[in-house]
Amino acid sequence: MTMLAGPQLVLMDVSRFGSLSRRVKVLLSWSTCVAATLSLVVIGIQASGDDLSLVAVSSFGVILAAPALIVPEFLASSIQGRGLFARLAVLRVAQVVLPGGLMLAGIPLGGLPGALSGFTLGAAVIGVICHEIWWRQPGVRDANVETVRIPWGYALVTNLTLVLLFLSYRADVFVLNAVSSPHEVGVYSAAVALAELVLVASMSAAVVRAPVYSRDHMAPLGRDAWLVTGLSCAVAGALAVASSIVVPLIFGEEYLGSVEVVWALLPGICVLSAYRFISNAEIVRGHKFGVLLSCIIALVVDVGLLWRIGQEHGALGAAWAASASYVAGCLFLIMFRLVRARRDKSIVTALSETVDV
Repeated sequence: MTMLAGPQLVLMDVSRFGSLSRRVKVLLSWSTCVAATLSLVVIGIQASGDDLSLVAVSSFGVILAAPALIVPEFLASSIQGRGLFARLAVLRVAQVVLPGGLMLAGIPLGGLPGALSGFTLGAAVIGVICHEIWWRQPGVRDANVETVRIPWGYALVTNLTLVLLFLSYRADVFVLNAVSSPHEVGVYSAAVALAELVLVASMSAAVVRAPVYSRDHMAPLGRDAWLVTGLSCAVAGALAVASSIVVPLIFGEEYLGSVEVVWALLPGICVLSAYRFISNAEIVRGHKFGVLLSCIIALVVDVGLLWRIGQEHGALGAAWAASASYVAGCLFLIMFRLVRARRDKSIVTALSETVDV
């Protein structure tokens, strides 16, 4: 929430100009300050309570390490914009392995506080390393793109869009917890964890194609979107066959009900793959309002439908609601793009006729 769409602006600047602009440096300072301030506020709220256990104190370190997570995301976007995907992969692996490894190492040493301390240390180390690499990049200290003004409208609306996009994927868990039992929440969460493997093709394609879409706003999306959808459907088919074996193997026999939930989720997840791919392309092109409105529609459909059927159908109802919301959001975004394209074509035609006259 505190990155204020900074990584998206980094990607746009590097993709278009080959370098970073001064506005990115200013936005990074703003983001870090906001994150640090919010961290201190959260710590103050927690410290004001009566529970100051070792776990609570250890969580303070996790909160304080939050600003250290910002620079790696800015760095990742600059690497992505230059098309250095092998380096980007190394960074992403390091972001998972170092904090995760130290967290696991801390469990036998100190239980939950040890795990929290290990994660905090790993995140801080990654943050420091990325900070050093970031400032040694060509053009960071003396940004040569004279674009100082920060597009706050784009930054704030895009940030809100990303938050809503996240909520549209996770709000159903909170609603299901309110209308159903904890076991149904566990069954649904297990199914989601497995079904989301379908999104790997979409996320990978979005990373690779984002610099292209940022440079060329006229580059067509159709072929790439259909390719992503086809690959996602192939993965979904394999998961549908394997889920009856994988679910009890990973989650245990008590979660066998997740198999049917996976089957109900997979059609919607295939649509979500295309939806996420198109949404990412729209955001890096600066077309934020279509994605924002589609997120609102998807969230309303998901929460509203789940509220009505969740108590009776539990995890299966949550899967139906999620699939329906993905379809609704994706269809709206596609229609929004078609309307905008038709409007832009009309404007171009009108200008051409004016020039001819």
